Amino acid sequence: MSDDQHNTPQEPKYTGELRIGEKNIPVSADSLEMMIAKTHDALQGMARSAEIVNVHVEQSHDSTEHRKKLEESLRRRTGRPKVGGGAKYFNESQQFRTHPDGTVLMHGILHPQSASKNLTTRMHLMRALQTDASTPTVQGDLHFERVAQSATSDQCTREQFDALIQQYETLPLNEEIDDAAVRRLCAALGACGIQTEESCEGHGANLPQIWFTCPEDKLSILAAALHHLREKWEVQTQGLSHYVSPPSTLYVLSPKDVYCTASKAAERYPRAIQDLDTLGLTLLMQRKPSEKI
Repeated sequence: MSDDQHNTPQEPKYTGELRIGEKNIPVSADSLEMMIAKTHDALQGMARSAEIVNVHVEQSHDSTEHRKKLEESLRRRTGRPKVGGGAKYFNESQQFRTHPDGTVLMHGILHPQSASKNLTTRMHLMRALQTDASTPTVQGDLHFERVAQSATSDQCTREQFDALIQQYETLPLNEEIDDAAVRRLCAALGACGIQTEESCEGHGANLPQIWFTCPEDKLSILAAALHHLREKWEVQTQGLSHYVSPPSTLYVLSPKDVYCTASKAAERYPRAIQDLDTLGLTLLMQRKPSEKI
């Protein structure tokens, strides 16, 4: 192999282009989450109310099996808009691919009124690119010590914890949440009166995030539970949710510095994923008997 071949950078796994008026903005990344972030960032401040945004995002090379999963996921979403899920503005179209073995993840028009809303645009991008997977099992030993520390009573016996695990594992899951690692936590949040609107497990490139609405008295319960996790988590406001009436404050739960470097994400990601079940178990243990699942 020649020196030139050694020095040639590897082609990004995901490539694309945004066409806004006369401007063409190339985007590329090595992971889905980074592609979402870059596409989202490129849209902000670029689109005017009278302009149509044409979006093209393509997976340049991958296995046939993975490509089929992506195509199945996209077919399930396109043309199926509804409150809380489903891609509204993107259509799959393989005839526009630029790589012979590529898979077009997005090709179509993004309406200006959506591009102008930062959080809404990001949610649409996440929904379009997520794929289906089975919900992972709960590893009880990973969580027992932290859940026991957060117990309101003096102690949490192993028998009580095993019963809690059983209750947690049998929560009804929303299978339309495509990031499988967050399904069970979202179910636990809902059982405790905290309603999730969007979620992302981070896909290894970044760290998990959960968007939710809840009564003010639930925020203190959630904040107390966060003290026993491995990552340092924080809750921030993200404007108003328009999925509920009347509109209420929308919050996002994420580890501090969620958009870290790739090397740091690789170190922190396993801890953050484990935290999801620790948090779910902790909240479920503190749930009031009057709060029905």
